[in-house]
Amino acid sequence: MKTRHTSPLPIFLYLLLCIVITPIFIWLGFKHAQFLHDLSYFKYIFLAPLTKLFMSIYYWLNFKYYVDNDKIIIQKGIFNISQRQFLIKNVRQSNQHTPIIFRIFKHTNLVVDTGVNSDEEGTLNFNCISLIECKRIKDLINLGGTNESKYSLKQFIKGDFIANQNERLLFKTNILDVMLSSLTSINIVAYISIIAIVTSVIDNINLRHYLPNFIYTYIKNSTLFWSTATILAFCFLLINQFIIYGNFKLLDDKDTFYSINGFIEHRTNSFKKIYIKTIAIRQNLIMQLLGIHTVETYSASPAIPQDNNANRNTFLPFIKTTPMYENLHKFFPKFSFKNVALENNSALLKRLSIIFFVPFIILLIIAIAKQNLYIFIICGVILISYLIQIIRMIFTNIIISKNTIISRTGMLNKICLYTLISDVEFFAIKQGPLQWLLNTYSITIVIRKSPVAFITIPFIPPIKKQELLDELKKR
Repeated sequence: MKTRHTSPLPIFLYLLLCIVITPIFIWLGFKHAQFLHDLSYFKYIFLAPLTKLFMSIYYWLNFKYYVDNDKIIIQKGIFNISQRQFLIKNVRQSNQHTPIIFRIFKHTNLVVDTGVNSDEEGTLNFNCISLIECKRIKDLINLGGTNESKYSLKQFIKGDFIANQNERLLFKTNILDVMLSSLTSINIVAYISIIAIVTSVIDNINLRHYLPNFIYTYIKNSTLFWSTATILAFCFLLINQFIIYGNFKLLDDKDTFYSINGFIEHRTNSFKKIYIKTIAIRQNLIMQLLGIHTVETYSASPAIPQDNNANRNTFLPFIKTTPMYENLHKFFPKFSFKNVALENNSALLKRLSIIFFVPFIILLIIAIAKQNLYIFIICGVILISYLIQIIRMIFTNIIISKNTIISRTGMLNKICLYTLISDVEFFAIKQGPLQWLLNTYSITIVIRKSPVAFITIPFIPPIKKQELLDELKKR
């Protein structure tokens, strides 16, 4: 048995970067020392690639591996060497991520979920291996999928993938739906923050010393400049998700699903069907208005249970309601897919409003009379707490449809989770002080060996609580 290193490509890339930026900093130090003084933190940017260089050398020396038809052997350590062995039959999924710089040199990153219940050994990171080696490993662990080592960048962008003979195409995204769904409140806030930062930098640094006068005047005063920046930023918001999911395709064979996406950074995920435990349907505000959904699946792996991203796979991104339910019923016949409606319990809302607004009004009158800032702050805390509880009460719900637990949470970002009752490990009923005053309960459902470890739904009336308990006891 001969173990092998991953590729030393990152070492050479970071070394090249250090060689390139070193004379730039030396030139700036001699010619524009004042610029480095004004931007004192700028010189520390040189430390980032240098630190990355040493980390890449350490990883390359520290990590070796061996893969055959039965097992994966990982050897770690430079002086104190240890080996771990993982059985191929327990491997549940793989995630392949190829940055554009790696694609140029025909390399990629591969993460393999071993299924081991350990934060350290639950996932194996093969950082920077050749595309051919990646294909060899995926074939050995029975997660082959598309052969990325054989197709070009042009083929990937066009979506002309080279797949195994038994694979079939299940779904591809609609470009318009992807672009419209990119307009989220988070992206708009991010844009405003960037504009504020750029404006602050221009105001606080005297760029007149470093830029030609006409360019400085154009940036500082021109309405056209900021109008252009706004239009370009809006266009970027439109294509933000398109860059990631514009060429998304979902494929499958007898045992495994495969998803492929990314124009700049390629992602190829392989996840076995039998290990899918939880299905999530997500919608931001724009997607709710347009009737567009993104479906994600969570693999039944205890590896890194607190990190859902390690086990989460985008399954059907940016898909309309009708085709979404048609596909979900076809792909997951054991699940019952049903939309969870909002329950408007006016009596509960009135009681909650009374509980919060009585002390709020009393404290507000006292604060106005005494002009006390601290009491005003307490009033603000009460008001914010009231709004949070109102949102939780109105926009959360849970139902049991046939053999499936369906929960709904979120107002601006709506999330519906679907889990089989047979996968419930245990459940708990709780009643805190606020819920005691409202005569309601919270239910927490723990899912067996699932990355979505538990589901908690508050403000459940007594009658509905009993109905849920009766259904859960039948499992």
